[in-house]
Amino acid sequence: MTVTRIQPGAGVATPESTEPRRSPGRAAPSCRE
Repeated sequence: MTVTRIQPGAGVATPESTEPRRSPGRAAPSCRE
């Protein structure tokens, strides 16, 4: 949810759906910084 706010839903939804254990764990903290 936090990532969708900064980046486009399509861009974030693609990696999240392919690697759910890597997106929420790495994408979330990465976008926050």
